[in-house]
Amino acid sequence: MNVPPLQDIPAQFQPAPGLYRARIFIRGNAELERLRAMNVKILTALDDTAIVLLNRQQLQDLGRLRFYPQNIALVAIMKNAAGASLTESATAIDLLNAVAADADGDGLSDTEESWWCTNSSDNNSDSPNAPSASDPNDGAEVTALINALRYNKLTQYSAPFALWPSFYPYNQNATCADGDQDAVPDLAENVLGLKTGAKGESTDRDRFDDAQEVFGTTFCPGSAGACGYGGLPRNEDGTVFFKDLPNFAHELGHAFLIQLTISGNDRVENYRDNVRRDWRDREPDEESATNLAMFVLERIPCSFVVKDSHNKRTMPAHLLAKWIQRQRTTPPPI
Repeated sequence: MNVPPLQDIPAQFQPAPGLYRARIFIRGNAELERLRAMNVKILTALDDTAIVLLNRQQLQDLGRLRFYPQNIALVAIMKNAAGASLTESATAIDLLNAVAADADGDGLSDTEESWWCTNSSDNNSDSPNAPSASDPNDGAEVTALINALRYNKLTQYSAPFALWPSFYPYNQNATCADGDQDAVPDLAENVLGLKTGAKGESTDRDRFDDAQEVFGTTFCPGSAGACGYGGLPRNEDGTVFFKDLPNFAHELGHAFLIQLTISGNDRVENYRDNVRRDWRDREPDEESATNLAMFVLERIPCSFVVKDSHNKRTMPAHLLAKWIQRQRTTPPPI
């Protein structure tokens, strides 16, 4: 089969319009204030999580800002305790107590099942067997995946969908959109904070596609030295041409982070600039876009190796963000 050129997601593959309820991860009151400034309605908040009400654009924005939304449900199909649909006069308590549609009872709402291209009638979409400790249900796999991303690890369960679903546009009759051909469903990428569209096959612009770095493996229908899906992995990279992420890369990080194991100031600045470009179309000025890029860097839970003329220094992400900030007024030490 000839692989079509990379293309953006068709409009009909966008999330359903309307309001969503979601659980997000927060780090204190300052982030609650940021949510309020974004007009996100906070239904309740604890020390490190909050339940919020938001529209689909806000949902995607929180994904890109690394709030890691999960337990997402479209309010229009939620029910109250009596099994009735919510009305327009529903209170915050009504919204908190409402039950998300989950036909197979696997903890992954029907809304999320459509984004992950899992089967809403099968609680273990990636296996013909019943869920087990080594192969849990769809909801547990997605939760484990999001937690792994939060802590800079690879998920132990690979992808929650059947490897691999029938992707569009690779298969013109398919219903699972993957416009950037990175083997991660586009709608799931929206809430994970990964890039989609024609330039999103590798969010961090390295030699591994996003599926390799998120799931540990990717879709390679080709043979005889060619993956056959998208542009990555590439033949010319030799040591990284196989569908599973190599062990040496496990130590470097996942889709946000492999580029950030760096030697020199340029690649740090480039990553900051890549994030800033993602926000430029939405923000009123360059300073706002830059500040959001710095916010994203501060939320990435990993260490970076920065090589200067004296030695290699390892620093956590929040210190790296401050280091980059300082480079705006101080000549780089490299």
